[in-house]
Amino acid sequence: MNQGNNQEDNKRISFSENANQFSHPEFISAELAQKLFDRGREERSLVLARMGKNLVWRLWVPMIAITFVISLLRIPVELFLIIIAVAFLVVQVTATIKLSPIEKAFRRGKFDQVAKLLPDAARQILRFYPLTLMQIYGLLLRVVNIMMLEGRMVELEAFSIYQWGMSRGMQSLGGVPQEFSVANNLGVAYINQKKFVEAERIFADLASRKTNGRARLVILNNYAFCLVQNKKTNEAGVILGDRLILDECKRQSQMALHLLMVAAMNALEMGKFAEAETFTTRTADLVKLLKEPAEMSAACEAILAAIRARQRRFEESKLHYANALDILEAADNPDYLTLANHYRDYAVMLADAGESLSAVVAMTKSKQIFELYVERESYAASLIANRLDDSSDLLQGINLITIADRIKYIDVLKT
Repeated sequence: MNQGNNQEDNKRISFSENANQFSHPEFISAELAQKLFDRGREERSLVLARMGKNLVWRLWVPMIAITFVISLLRIPVELFLIIIAVAFLVVQVTATIKLSPIEKAFRRGKFDQVAKLLPDAARQILRFYPLTLMQIYGLLLRVVNIMMLEGRMVELEAFSIYQWGMSRGMQSLGGVPQEFSVANNLGVAYINQKKFVEAERIFADLASRKTNGRARLVILNNYAFCLVQNKKTNEAGVILGDRLILDECKRQSQMALHLLMVAAMNALEMGKFAEAETFTTRTADLVKLLKEPAEMSAACEAILAAIRARQRRFEESKLHYANALDILEAADNPDYLTLANHYRDYAVMLADAGESLSAVVAMTKSKQIFELYVERESYAASLIANRLDDSSDLLQGINLITIADRIKYIDVLKT
């Protein structure tokens, strides 16, 4: 009898090990990352040259000409200053008008329309750079927003590495970007690709810098999340015990929601199931109160499913997994890597419950979804590599990313 149990345990261990074989794909190779970084440095030189040219021909030469005319006509200095102010205002208004259709399309969720408008708008606005610095920042921000909203994490990683190369100062690809936004975006891209070791390195560096307010909370939340995923529960517990975090968790805020979810994951990892369930319930309540996307409810269901599985309450675990999977599959833009991982965990739970056939079916679906995820992200990486081979202006990275409709596979899997 004991021998039979040992054989069954061995099968389950083997099943669990097999389930973890496809957790960390690498789409941006070291070679491609170096090319992105180097191209960013080259583009920085072009941007500086363009800035110098614009300052000369679109600012200083007109100002000298206007000054010469004013001196001939003996126009008062006050009028001269008004003319300069009006000229600057015209540039700002023109750039803002060019940006306006992009903002409207973005707010309506018409990302394909944004993609069509971006390159031309960037070229027009860059003609007056650095006078249009804020508008260029707005364009770059919308590119990042779209990548995050659509789960384009491989593209966000590539874009961030390129922006890293464009950053000020002598930096190397082996460190951590000095600019907060670039480092944070790269860390987020790593987290969403389940590359937690790389993400932890970035957020540990950011946590060591002097920051405050919401930025500090975001850093600590992401850092704690990485530590939990890397099984460093004690270190994560220290961060989650920070007074700033404890105070935030008392509020009914989006930030509190994310912090409570990380606390739930850490408690689960430490085997504190009651505490994990309490944190998850509070998170789920905030999801409803704040009307957060359904994917957040799926995350709560997945944590509850894991808790019940660890407690060997398999029937309840199955219900929670079913809820999480249904929510993710119904999403307009499903996170295929998360979906594949949930099916994998579901399969392991079914194997532990002795439902071998159902476990095999769930694991097969997990692998199918993962393979489709790899196909989609590999295609995205190939498009980026092709763009790098093109010598045309990448417009500060805006032309690096192909923002087209995401390939959806869920309907294929349901047949």
